Amino acid sequence: MNHGEEGDALDNVAYGWTRPNPARSYSEIWWGTIEATQGTWNQAVINNYGANALQWPGGSSRTLRVLDGIPSWQSNNPSVWGSDWTNYVTKVVQTLRAAPYNIQYYQIWNEAYSPASSFWPDGSWADYFNYVLNPTGQLIHQLGGKAVYGGYPSTPTSSVQEYVNQLDTYNAWGNIDVLDMHYYNAWHMDSLRKAANSRGYSKLAIWQTECGWTYDQVYVANNYPRTLYWGLSNQWNAADKYKLFYFVRDGSDNRSIYNGSTLTFHGQQLKELGLLFGGGTIAAYPGVKTSIAGLSGADPVPTNRSIETFSVGNNIIAAVHLAPADYNNNANVTLTFPFPLSQVTTAERVDLTGNRVNLTATGGAATTSVTVATHDASGSSALSWNGGAVSNSEPSTFYVVLTTAGARQANVPYSGGAAAIPGVFDACNYNTGGQNVGYNVASVNGTANSYRPDGVDLETTSDAAGGYDIGWAAAGQWFKYTVNVATAGTYAVTFRVAAPSAVTNAFHLTSSAGSAATGEVSIPASGGYQNWTTVTANITLAAGSQALTLTQDNPGWNFRWMGFGPNKAPFGGTPAAVPGVVEAENYDTGGQGIAYNQTVNGGQTAYRADNNSAVGADASASNGYCVGSSNAGQWLRYTVNVASGGAYTLGFRASSGATGGRFHLQDERGNNLTGTVNIPSTGGWSTYTTVSVSGVNLTPGLHVFTLMEDTSGFNIDSITFTAPLPIGHRIALYSPTAGYYVSTDQTDSTYLKASLAASPSTWEYFDVRDAGSGNIALLSEQTGKYVSVDMNQSSRVLRADLGTTIGAWEPFKWVSLGGSNVALQATIDSDYVSYNPNDVKRLEAQWATSPGDWETFSWMDLGLH
Repeated sequence: MNHGEEGDALDNVAYGWTRPNPARSYSEIWWGTIEATQGTWNQAVINNYGANALQWPGGSSRTLRVLDGIPSWQSNNPSVWGSDWTNYVTKVVQTLRAAPYNIQYYQIWNEAYSPASSFWPDGSWADYFNYVLNPTGQLIHQLGGKAVYGGYPSTPTSSVQEYVNQLDTYNAWGNIDVLDMHYYNAWHMDSLRKAANSRGYSKLAIWQTECGWTYDQVYVANNYPRTLYWGLSNQWNAADKYKLFYFVRDGSDNRSIYNGSTLTFHGQQLKELGLLFGGGTIAAYPGVKTSIAGLSGADPVPTNRSIETFSVGNNIIAAVHLAPADYNNNANVTLTFPFPLSQVTTAERVDLTGNRVNLTATGGAATTSVTVATHDASGSSALSWNGGAVSNSEPSTFYVVLTTAGARQANVPYSGGAAAIPGVFDACNYNTGGQNVGYNVASVNGTANSYRPDGVDLETTSDAAGGYDIGWAAAGQWFKYTVNVATAGTYAVTFRVAAPSAVTNAFHLTSSAGSAATGEVSIPASGGYQNWTTVTANITLAAGSQALTLTQDNPGWNFRWMGFGPNKAPFGGTPAAVPGVVEAENYDTGGQGIAYNQTVNGGQTAYRADNNSAVGADASASNGYCVGSSNAGQWLRYTVNVASGGAYTLGFRASSGATGGRFHLQDERGNNLTGTVNIPSTGGWSTYTTVSVSGVNLTPGLHVFTLMEDTSGFNIDSITFTAPLPIGHRIALYSPTAGYYVSTDQTDSTYLKASLAASPSTWEYFDVRDAGSGNIALLSEQTGKYVSVDMNQSSRVLRADLGTTIGAWEPFKWVSLGGSNVALQATIDSDYVSYNPNDVKRLEAQWATSPGDWETFSWMDLGLH
């Protein structure tokens, strides 16, 4: 396929993906074309769609295929399509998903303002979602593909809400993998990203598939750098997360000509963008300053003046968007770059009509400056504006390009864009630039440094989410992370760490934007370099782009990620213990937008000083109060401390005097932990039921869980977290009353005592084994035998020298007391195991019918064994 200059430019401009003209590139797979007569399939046509996609630069896997086009023999009402539509989708996806085509993505077309214009003449939202999008998304998933919900927003202000309203109403979020916006810009993408995040779908990709589908001559020049910068700032290079498509077509309307020999204005812009951005890896390059007030920093809103700066190989490229007033006031624009003049070889002003004008660079040992004049000495315009006249409504764009002696990658985020705060980012994504720039290490270690070209001290993590961690900590080493802080203020920082033994003053975090620092952060013993926990600190940050430096002050620990959230606090000052019961009304403190989001005024009884009006008294609730006034988009946050990791069962105690409602629980990284929890009608607001969700994988340590209300129609009383039994794990038991760990005493008939060890070692290690019927047995690693209740002694003492197998004396019921506290109930006599301070501090099971202080043990999970 002859792509011509325009097609060849696409890869160079970092679009790289295409949804081309259906007539030339078979993007839209018309149902009526491959099944012109009912039941008669033209397989050759489907194969042609795939064969054509193979010709696209980069391969067919980098194309999008669209499902649409109703046959003439079919009804316009999708409610009667039934197996006809299912067969069409199945044949297309099965063929194109397989080798050699390997096409993964399929768009289920929709125009947001009117389904009728989306090749669904029925025009009904309900029919579109119930009979087209939802079942088709599920079918595409079953066939190994990914579903794209595509559409054309009707107005700049309402488009995102149109999307969101329908996805909410028809519960469609979980049936799609990509949210697609046609030819609109980063402003809308940013709004859609926030809407998805707030509903627990932060992993949904967001694409823009019709960039260029417009008559507006300043559109591409104005929106391309904004969208590119926004994508880079949101981890553009994350697999499938953000993509920008150029959509071209032939026609008499003077839009881009895909195979033509003459470049249109869009084609000329593409060619110039290819020359600008095709010279190497593209990364956001923050820190460039301007002489015009209000022209500092990127802005996704297309009608605002802004500047976006990128590094591309040896070039630094600044996209400058001037408002008409800047131009009319004969404003000169001075840009100041954060590197020395001695490193600059050339400076140019470039516009997308192909004009290039040399600029004079000035500066010194720290910075370089260039000035661009908007008018010459006679008052005539000195600028060419993107192939057209100066816009009265949109900023017009030119580019300043500085070529340097070497690649300018110092302190550039590895992901390509600054990590967002609030937000969570991985330790392994420290800045590029190498030793003494992005990081400083005494020696290079690591077993997974191939993750990135300049990888140091990286290893594959066994943490639940997977990925990589930084190990081999040493005093004085540091790693830098460029971040973009949305709002100045004090933030709570959560660090995901692991340490075999406690590390005092392990590290501290500082900011380049001032003297902000966390102070020294210590790490408790987690039991191993891959046994993960979380620690927290506070830091006050200025708004905007800045570099954070994590400095290691002592060795002996690993680092997985850090997350920044509002400076809030758990209710009552202490995180809720998990396993255990979390009362719904005991959400965190901090107020609206921080600890909760409440949009409906419930007018409820005050329970706490910062009551959000949704907490109400209810004698049927477990604590006498519940949270009501539910509504889609509202949420509540809970800081919890998970004692041990594993697959938990969560029980939601709720009621509904209406037709029921839906919600879900997500973690601090935006992961949906539970999926949709459906509360049925219970017949009354004070009539409660418990809906359980099993297999919820939680990692140990501090977490912030958010209960996201997806609909109205329910009250929530409490959440019960039930831990899995630690079968297959090595554990140690600690008696808080005794102040010692439980040991196997080889000097005293191998009795179990809580009087010998202040820290655990082999004598204190027990392996948890399955004893059947929901019970456990403890295998002493010191003796290699099971812990038994010696029924031949009146004291019913526990010992570890009798049981070579699990018999009647060895099973115990594991009773969670909340957090890391447990009690052990011997099944042989139904008594709880007690620490007996009056009998040489031995463990016995002879009198306690309920757990008290002597029967309470704190357990440490030392991992699988």
